[in-house]
Amino acid sequence: MDTPERLIGIVEEIIYYNDENGYGVVALDISGEYVNVAGNLPMIAEGESICAYGRFVEHPKFGEQFQCEYYEPHFENDTTSIYKFLSSGFIRGVGNATAKKIVDAFLEDTLIVIEKYPERLSEISGISFTKAMDIHKDYMKKIEVQNVVSYFIKFGISPSVAVKVYNTLGSGAIQLCNANPYIICEKVEKIGFLTVDKIAEEMGIPKNSSERLKSGIIYTMYQASFNGHTCFPKEELLQESQKILEIGKTDLENALTMLLMEGKLISIKKEEAYFYSLPHFYLAESYTASRLLALKQGKCENLSKKIDIEDLTDIALAPEQKEAVLQALKQKLLIITGGPGTGKTTVIKSLLTAFDALGKRVILAAPTGRAAKRISELTGKQAKTIHRLLELKYTKGERPEFERNEHNPLRCDVLIVDEMSMTDALLFESLLRALTEKTRLIMVGDCDQLPPVGAGNVLKDMISSGAVKRIAFQQIFRQSNTSRIVENAHRILGFEEPLYNEEESDFFFLGSTSGEDAVSTVCNLVENRLPNFLNLPPDKIQVLTPMRKSVLGSVALNNALKQTLNPVRKGQPQKTANGYTFSKFDRVMQTKNDYEIQWETKDGYKGEGIYNGDMGVITDIDMENREMTILFDDEKIVKYEFLKLENLELAYAVTVHKSQGSEFDAVVIPLLYGYPQLMTQNLLYTAVTRAKSFVCIVGKKGCVTQMIHNNTEQKRYTNLADFLSESEEAPF
Repeated sequence: MDTPERLIGIVEEIIYYNDENGYGVVALDISGEYVNVAGNLPMIAEGESICAYGRFVEHPKFGEQFQCEYYEPHFENDTTSIYKFLSSGFIRGVGNATAKKIVDAFLEDTLIVIEKYPERLSEISGISFTKAMDIHKDYMKKIEVQNVVSYFIKFGISPSVAVKVYNTLGSGAIQLCNANPYIICEKVEKIGFLTVDKIAEEMGIPKNSSERLKSGIIYTMYQASFNGHTCFPKEELLQESQKILEIGKTDLENALTMLLMEGKLISIKKEEAYFYSLPHFYLAESYTASRLLALKQGKCENLSKKIDIEDLTDIALAPEQKEAVLQALKQKLLIITGGPGTGKTTVIKSLLTAFDALGKRVILAAPTGRAAKRISELTGKQAKTIHRLLELKYTKGERPEFERNEHNPLRCDVLIVDEMSMTDALLFESLLRALTEKTRLIMVGDCDQLPPVGAGNVLKDMISSGAVKRIAFQQIFRQSNTSRIVENAHRILGFEEPLYNEEESDFFFLGSTSGEDAVSTVCNLVENRLPNFLNLPPDKIQVLTPMRKSVLGSVALNNALKQTLNPVRKGQPQKTANGYTFSKFDRVMQTKNDYEIQWETKDGYKGEGIYNGDMGVITDIDMENREMTILFDDEKIVKYEFLKLENLELAYAVTVHKSQGSEFDAVVIPLLYGYPQLMTQNLLYTAVTRAKSFVCIVGKKGCVTQMIHNNTEQKRYTNLADFLSESEEAPF
């Protein structure tokens, strides 16, 4: 290939720019002459001095222009250019006035001062030492990010994903990639193995390289964990690895052996078959099993003799509810399960009253912010998310670190965890590490709902092992004469058709013949029909869909609902990212745990961490400082840099999986078609049970019927049930 030409100049004007893929057209000032440069120009800023690599081409419409393959920052000591660059909004908090003060003070040395002597910025009136350091940090970070983006865009990786590489691997991302490009697909979720394989091929790394094979196997294991598995059978691991590596089984066996010797995989033999786990999942489940057994066998005071459970509530408890309260007063560990309307909340209230009367300190927790808020409202006692309860501390990487652990345990006599079905293996391990030997653990949940989004199947594994005592509620209490939501949820579990469209009912079905027709119906329901019928604003109506993609997936529905409910208006600040155009008042959702992001509340409480499934509303889009402000449902206020929007989506419609632990006034569920492994009974059940007062299914009754009779669950390979079934003498 010919060596690319290069142009060095100053970006005079950005004529066109696409945030999603980094494609842009700019007017480049080269010693007073202007050249149109088009192509890969990620994160370009007016006033920036760059060195662009590419070649001149003749555009059929715009004439001669320079086709840029990639560019690098190239700063000149020209005060006019430096001022234009600083005032472009490239550095957060530096606008026209501040840029002028800085350039007037340091002239041609401005960028050197910002990079190497930032404390001198505080010599300028209006710039404190703290602000000076913030300017330095933001400048250095943007330069680092720009270098990483420019490096990866040469390999066809979009700017938004390249920023994700930087956020995950840090400033050493380029060096790490040069040493072993396969580390990217292990650490960065949105870059697939085939993409990295092309980079490695360009670097000349052979197909049978041990690093390639080992990374391919680890990548396969991570993909398995994204599907909920904490371990994976050897034969399936080899088969899946062969599909992506296209290499002989013998070479893969050798790579697998190396990974075992290096401690990057752990082997477990179960019934003559070998399973493999990533170390952190193995340790999480083995610790969980040993800790649960230790708690179970520890001393436990029988409190049932010290209180009359008949006096705990004005509502007479049913026999199974009384038994649950009695066992909670006797046992160190207890699981309480039941569907909607079976009295789980009544029992939690009774337990709170009982333990309070006995002088015991109780903590109430749930896996998500919405679930914690919901149980707080129902019981009148403040509940915290497990992350907040364990006091998440600033951490670098994908695994959280908590202040509360075995060395600094929670100070409570009783811990009640609601929505236990949502708790994954890693989070439950962290919770158990923070309990003392004296703490009672009461776990409440609905085992018929979908499993947790994260890897593991903790609640079902504990139940199937028989190691933890369980009380299962069957009798239905919560149901008015006209309500069908609770009854229909149980009918679904019993393989019966729901009861639809009865007079004054709260459960309806509207037929649709096509995806386009269903989308139109859903938009009309949310915008007009249901707000008028239910006297509810549209933001109280949630659309739940089984899938992300397709005409009825969350992505397409979100774009359609946004256009209906909050269309982009001329002159209104907006930001395009992840296939969406965000604007003020949009409803949004975080789609992955981010343990580092800072937040605060209106009353000044500060912390870190926004989690998968957290929902909120955009309250501001600041184009000058390139950040978006979101008020989440649990009152957290977060300022997102534009560079960190990769885990944010519109949330007018969300997948049923993402809705777990939430409850909405009204729910609209489009159901026309879908993959059998997705369109299951427990997904339909979970969707229906998210509604407090109204459900409307849009689509085909035949699809609903198929889901009701499809009670097969996607197999999750886990170790917890096996570890619990073994004796406490097992080598944990």
